[in-house]
Amino acid sequence: MEMLNDSNTKQLQEFTTCTICLKKYKDPRILSCSHTFCLKCLHQSVKDGKFSCPMKDDIIIDENDIDQLPVNRTAKDTVDFVLSLSPSLDEKTYYPCENCNEKQALNWCEKCATNLCDTCTKSVHSIKIFQAHTIVSLSNKIYSFCLEHPDEKFKYWCTQCHVLVCRDCLLFKHKDHTFVSLDDAATDAKGNLEKKTQEINEIKRNLTQFSTTTKNAIERQREIARHEMQDTAQTFANIQQMLEERKCVLIKQLKDEEIQSIKILNQQQINIDQHLNLTTVQELCIRQILNSDDPIQILKFKSTLSHNYDDFIEKYRKIDEGCIIMRDTFKRNDKDLEDLQDMISKLGSITSKAHVVKKDGVAIRTIPLDISKISDSSNSIISKEQNIARGYKFSLKQPMKLRSIRIQSDHIGQVIGFVVNDANTVIQKSIINSVNATMKWLIIPMEFEIKDNYGVLILPPSDNGSYTYKNGDNQFRKITENCSVKSKLCNMTTQLNIGSQLTVINNTHSISMIIDVEE
Repeated sequence: MEMLNDSNTKQLQEFTTCTICLKKYKDPRILSCSHTFCLKCLHQSVKDGKFSCPMKDDIIIDENDIDQLPVNRTAKDTVDFVLSLSPSLDEKTYYPCENCNEKQALNWCEKCATNLCDTCTKSVHSIKIFQAHTIVSLSNKIYSFCLEHPDEKFKYWCTQCHVLVCRDCLLFKHKDHTFVSLDDAATDAKGNLEKKTQEINEIKRNLTQFSTTTKNAIERQREIARHEMQDTAQTFANIQQMLEERKCVLIKQLKDEEIQSIKILNQQQINIDQHLNLTTVQELCIRQILNSDDPIQILKFKSTLSHNYDDFIEKYRKIDEGCIIMRDTFKRNDKDLEDLQDMISKLGSITSKAHVVKKDGVAIRTIPLDISKISDSSNSIISKEQNIARGYKFSLKQPMKLRSIRIQSDHIGQVIGFVVNDANTVIQKSIINSVNATMKWLIIPMEFEIKDNYGVLILPPSDNGSYTYKNGDNQFRKITENCSVKSKLCNMTTQLNIGSQLTVINNTHSISMIIDVEE
């Protein structure tokens, strides 16, 4: 019987073959892109000090880092496993044909006791008297004969040692051991292997689903990162725009003041230049008269000069008073700059939330808080209750983000989980439908922020089930440094709705409850 058929062999060859050397992996190393190659092939494929993944996925590795790549244990173990099933697949194993001594032997004739290649197998056994010989593959021949008694075939299975044995083994080493025939042992082994096959197929389906979920998570992670980076860049771009606008306002103000001051100074310069010209004219006229000997001309000029001189002096006095201009200064307060620098350094923050990637999706990582009464005694059962809600009131130093409620119950049908605030008003509820009548942990998904003095309770509207509890008391019990709880009960007289006002009372029954909260 063939250990591996052609179809299986082809598939296993794909899993165990290096795509560079096209041989079975030797010291397989895995890259960050998940592709695997032989360590020797990696070194031989280096160009200009770098190795580029031949799968064209933009992965480049420095030559000095190749030896540090992790060993692909899965690939290595798979190669070892395949070779253990079929040693003939090992490139190192070579059995020459004992007839022609030219080709590799692939078959074994049990009658001739000879290793033969395919050609010699056909030619030797083409003779009629040899056609009845039993021909098996060489790999099966290796497995057929006892290693301790080479002339004896394996015929039995030692159920005590769990090994193949021959007739001679039962006479000596395995004397008095229980044994069964190979066929019976193989039939039993096949039954066990069938079960393992089913388990493996289930694992394969889960891993396939997990692979899809992980790939989607990678794309989603990149999408989230791109969005957050764009949002960050836009926020700072807006701040830069506001700074730019403020800068423009201040510069415009400086320019407007500059224009106004220059206008005043230009007018002042004009007045000075005009009066300076007038002063020169006055000076020349006076000198001219002083050089004259004509009394009439002197007296006429004096009369004219006296008439204009007062006005000339008045204008000079106004010019001499100067003009008023504004000289602006950009004033910055070092304290303001320090405050601004501090504000910018604190502007925005990167917050991280741990998420768990599982085969059925990505969810925020939570921690379970078992808020049930701690006791050495075993759980008791509350059975056949109807319209009675049980749960806990919380004393919290800091709010907690609830993600789900878990209770131990065998109810069939609706089970309601709900939250009441410090005034015992229903502010959140979630409903699940249970179809399993066995006692198990029911999970009620619920996303809500629990604050101090809030309560979390569960209500099965029908009486077709029960849940477990331990005897408690009416005191708060410390669960964590942040959280303490007290058992509570509520008799439901009306339909439970958001906004319902309830009467919640103390209760000594501590039902089995675990809440999942964000870290």
